[in-house]
Amino acid sequence: MRAFLVACFLALQMPFAFADWEGVVEEVVSGDTMKVNYEGGLYYVRLYGVASPKLSQPYGAAAKEAVSNLVLGRSVDVHRMYADGNTDVAIVYVHDQYSVQAHLAGAGLAWVHSGSCTDEICTSWQSMQQQARDASYGLWASANPVAPWNWKVQPTVKKKPVVVKKKKPAKRIVRRRVTPVAAPAVSAAEVTAAPSPIATPTPEVAVKKAVPSPVQTPVVAPEAKP
Repeated sequence: MRAFLVACFLALQMPFAFADWEGVVEEVVSGDTMKVNYEGGLYYVRLYGVASPKLSQPYGAAAKEAVSNLVLGRSVDVHRMYADGNTDVAIVYVHDQYSVQAHLAGAGLAWVHSGSCTDEICTSWQSMQQQARDASYGLWASANPVAPWNWKVQPTVKKKPVVVKKKKPAKRIVRRRVTPVAAPAVSAAEVTAAPSPIATPTPEVAVKKAVPSPVQTPVVAPEAKP
């Protein structure tokens, strides 16, 4: 019984399951998710049929800003399609005139789910998306935009700090300047008094005495005996 009463109490705190309800947007979480105040309670509402880029993706912040400018602090009409846990998946109308989904699709700030968006209004959103794509609006200006369900956040790689080794200053070689010592000046008197150089004696030339040639004794033939 107690569990039944608790369930009834919680049911009264939520908007009626299959009826439209009106609330004031208190916070825009991302381009396709917001928090709406309904009779004092704050409820998560995710846009039906579309997906905006994640905040870590290109144009994710732009989608959030566009939705904030459109509905933040204002009253919106929530047409609940189904519940996903504690989140209402719904079509959100501004002033009961146009949907936030149409605004995002036309500005090129969201993808229209081709498989899960089966309501009749999805055809209109897909047409607006195609027009934005042809005009290269928003994310369609990129050559290859990545849908949020295919987006993977790249892990942050910590770079090792580069240690720059300081060069040791080169030793400075100080060269001493040697001042040449001037030779002492010589006075004229000293030059005059200087002794004359000693003449080197001429070497004696040996004089050879004339030696007489030996007298040749004539050879006398011996006389014949008588």
